[in-house]
Amino acid sequence: MTEFLEFETFLSISPNKFSIYLTETKNQKILYQKDYSLKNENISNDFNNLDKFLKENIFKIEKLIKKFVKNIFLIIEHEKIINHLIGIKKKNINTKHITNVVTEVKELFNKNYNDHQIMHIIINKILIDGNHHPKFESGIEAKYISLEIQFIAIPKGLSLEFEKILQNYQIKITSYLDKRYIQNFCSESEIDIPSMALKILNGYNNNEVKLVPKNIKKPGFFERFFQLFS
Repeated sequence: MTEFLEFETFLSISPNKFSIYLTETKNQKILYQKDYSLKNENISNDFNNLDKFLKENIFKIEKLIKKFVKNIFLIIEHEKIINHLIGIKKKNINTKHITNVVTEVKELFNKNYNDHQIMHIIINKILIDGNHHPKFESGIEAKYISLEIQFIAIPKGLSLEFEKILQNYQIKITSYLDKRYIQNFCSESEIDIPSMALKILNGYNNNEVKLVPKNIKKPGFFERFFQLFS
């Protein structure tokens, strides 16, 4: 399970709106929210507006929590975000070695899309000896295993633009989340975007792979499945 701070900040960027949220993570309560509507409906032309938006709101959030905002979760909807499916089939394998298979596919994706940064990896389909498995199960001896793996990725050029703007406020992006993915996966009854994002970050989708940096010693919430190193 992901460890959150007492307060987390979320920045949501869509073609027609910026939104920033300060959330009390324990009760998933929004303590601060501000929206800004875009007129030209093209966020690639609105980096100046984003900078102004952050300048107006980051200080207010820091004043509210009485400390600096050092990290932020970026929730983004953009036409340049790609969804790519890769299928792979392996013979005579125990499912406990599935880490190697997914790592192989991840390396293949990175080789072909080296100008993109992975946001989400989702195992859409798992077929073991022709039988569909809705969830991953370790320790199964299989003659054949087939996986359909979905990669959601953002162009590195675009992510770099956001990072440059946030660096002006000494803020790092903790994680990129695809807005359409979290909205489609979470229930329509969900009240707000930060609550949806927290669900995804907490492993709400059992078949999403958690990317764990190499320098983190404590296992993430996805250790019951497997870990990939970003």
